[in-house]
Amino acid sequence: MASPALSIQQFNRRVAIQAAASFAAMATATRSGIATSARAQSAEEPVTSSLTWVETEHPDTLPDADGTRTFQLEAPFSAIAPIWSGEADTDVLIELSVSIDGITWSDPVTVGEASHDAGPPDRDGRRFGELQLAEGASFVRYQSLNSRGELITVPGLAFACIDSTAGPAWADAVGGDQDATTGVWQPPIISRAAWGANESYRFDENGVVWWPLAYQTVEHVIVHHTVTPNFQDPLVAMRAIYYYHAVERGWGDIGYNYLVDQMGNVYEGRYGGENVVGGHAYQYAHGSSGIGLLGDFSAIQTTPEAQAGLVWIAAWAARNLDPYGLADFHETAALPTICGHRDVLDETCPGDGLYGQLDTIRDQVAAVLSGADPTITAEFYPGDTVQVIVEDANLRSGPGTDSDTLTTLPWGTLLTITDGATTSEGYAWYGVSGDYGWGYCAGVVLQRIAEGDVAGDGFAIDDKVVVSTDMLNLRTDPGRSAPVVASLPYGTAGVVTDGPVRADGFVWHEVDTDYGRGWAVGVYLAARGSGVVFAVGDTVVVDTNAVVLRSGPGRAYRDLVAVPRGKEMTVTDPPIRADSHDWYGVQNDDYGAGWAAGTYLSPA
Repeated sequence: MASPALSIQQFNRRVAIQAAASFAAMATATRSGIATSARAQSAEEPVTSSLTWVETEHPDTLPDADGTRTFQLEAPFSAIAPIWSGEADTDVLIELSVSIDGITWSDPVTVGEASHDAGPPDRDGRRFGELQLAEGASFVRYQSLNSRGELITVPGLAFACIDSTAGPAWADAVGGDQDATTGVWQPPIISRAAWGANESYRFDENGVVWWPLAYQTVEHVIVHHTVTPNFQDPLVAMRAIYYYHAVERGWGDIGYNYLVDQMGNVYEGRYGGENVVGGHAYQYAHGSSGIGLLGDFSAIQTTPEAQAGLVWIAAWAARNLDPYGLADFHETAALPTICGHRDVLDETCPGDGLYGQLDTIRDQVAAVLSGADPTITAEFYPGDTVQVIVEDANLRSGPGTDSDTLTTLPWGTLLTITDGATTSEGYAWYGVSGDYGWGYCAGVVLQRIAEGDVAGDGFAIDDKVVVSTDMLNLRTDPGRSAPVVASLPYGTAGVVTDGPVRADGFVWHEVDTDYGRGWAVGVYLAARGSGVVFAVGDTVVVDTNAVVLRSGPGRAYRDLVAVPRGKEMTVTDPPIRADSHDWYGVQNDDYGAGWAAGTYLSPA
């Protein structure tokens, strides 16, 4: 799914927890102590499964009039890639779309042969197409074309359909200690174990590692994009890419040294730690660190958060190098220290959008290495408690308005920030969890609640409260489905008789009012005399030079008298909204009765 171009001139607080005196040291594998012999698969390691659909084994799958074929697999899959014989012509293109139900289809994408940039050759001499994520689809529709758009028959055509959903959840993997130590800061790197890499895929049936480890000191950083959909579950994508590289293509591991998701989280890629030779740019993988950004940036730029994550890991990988430097590297003269895949090979990678950001990325890496503070201010951080401040806020499956709406959240719903932010369509989106499940909300519909001060949770039995919203429903029991006893107008006074009780994402209190006794949402109540709103009978004091009493609630009414600062008055009538003020009926023994704007009154 395409997203509009994004402003990228900022760093993100999520991935740059502290400023750049040093990078947080964190455990990623080093050369010493790396296991190179077989190891048993532990029970905790997730198993990624794969189904292969072979065209010649399904002669009953006949093409439609336009040459399109459709098939259904036995089980849903999270990623798909076409595979065909090495004897085919070099201009094979597969146009495919996927569906969960066979009715609603994704937009068609045209898939060509994937780059072969790894050390080991592709399995069985076959050709492998670019991997596409599929989000639980089980139906596939495709056409086989050549570069002129003509229908062709592709020898040995098959589809590898990968289910990588088994494994750690994203919200669990991105947690962890991010405290700083001394020295040059290393970004928090999500380990292979944390993102769910099944290490048994690196070994053959005899326990011999498929892709032996080799090391060479990093001289360059080469930036890639994975050409997978943007704003997908990163851990599902990581496991799918790993399985496709390691098992389907037969490399024995993932080709990138590091990967970065749309929120700026950094993932450990190729097994072996620093300076291990990856498989991302043929011979240029020797002496470079290959960093792949999850997504497709052919036509759009990365999110600010992804750029920040890229800057941080690039600064770490190139911490002993000049980010503006040029040096001969293999067959390329004067190669920039930080470069794109296309700078060393005839490729479009990392896409025009990301490639256009490289100058800014070099500037920001230089700033980090020189000790500049790369942090920006985000509104919320993981672990914050927030509250929905609009009615029917959308909880979405991904960070963007084009993601599915999972449910709507009522005003006052309490949530915990699980991750964020990621910028899309002009909004900062946050991962949240609560009584309604896990998903994403736009930051503009959220408000932070201080720890220990959850709105509506601070009332005790016998506390005097007042309604601080228009027409608050009083219900027979705590919950939105309970029958309504009465609707309480703004300013209604009451006494708390029971609670608090959590239900439907709210804190509920039982209150006794002139309209009856029942349960009300605490966020719409204020303490009597708190100054939020006054109730009939409250004593208030003038807190401006003088407040003018009027004959009615509003500036259009006749002036009666000016009451000086410090004079106490008793509220005689509930508030009426007019002229951007709440007007209260008040009375003072010396000055008489009238209407005063609540803005100029305080609790006595």
